[in-house]
Amino acid sequence: MPDDLPLSRPLAVADIPADGLVVDIVAEPNERVALAAAFDILAVSRLKARLDIARWRRGGVRVTGEVEAEVEQSCVVTLDPVAQTVHEIIEMTFLPEESVHAAAEPDAHFDPEAEDPPEPIVAGVIDLGVVAAEHVALGLDPYPRKPGAVFEPVIDAEGAAEERRSPFAVLSQFKRGTPPDSS
Repeated sequence: MPDDLPLSRPLAVADIPADGLVVDIVAEPNERVALAAAFDILAVSRLKARLDIARWRRGGVRVTGEVEAEVEQSCVVTLDPVAQTVHEIIEMTFLPEESVHAAAEPDAHFDPEAEDPPEPIVAGVIDLGVVAAEHVALGLDPYPRKPGAVFEPVIDAEGAAEERRSPFAVLSQFKRGTPPDSS
């Protein structure tokens, strides 16, 4: 996992009791500002997570729970702010680094329906803040749109809509030795 995300809540695996524990995470204002910058969005006004941590297999950890965040992104049509609530379920497993590398299959077939492989436990620590932040990032709308926002084609002076040319049509003109039209 990347450790450059500004929300960090490291947990030493050795500190996890046999019966597990519950960890609540609430991002501080400075962390929310830094997360918004890291996610390239306008704002993160709230981020909280509740995680159940349990020992799993030999030396592993299972993390389940949920994360919720209030974020603000730019509308892809108008660039106006769009508020959104992100709610993601978290189900992850971690194994010691050497176990993860030993279990990795170099030519394994990718199955999108399969359970995610375990993440490595690095130096005996997992970072629950990074887990929460990554799940918020996964839940962001890639094309946020303000309610009622409609894309309008560009209209020229004569009232005609601008015609979009395929980049392949332009390339075919180059191939024929004809310079492309400037339209």
